[in-house]
Amino acid sequence: MVEIWFEILTLKSLRGANFTNTEQLGAHIKAFQEAYNKTAHPFVWNQRRPALKFY
Repeated sequence: MVEIWFEILTLKSLRGANFTNTEQLGAHIKAFQEAYNKTAHPFVWNQRRPALKFY
């Protein structure tokens, strides 16, 4: 599920942003995380496992 969170971070916050140092990047990610966590809910996994085939 961590991949989904990083995709959300990238699409909603980091895409198109410019940072001059890692401290700015870290502060930006921390601010996004705090804002995101206010409305976050658990991810629901909808993928069904395919039936196992025995030969």
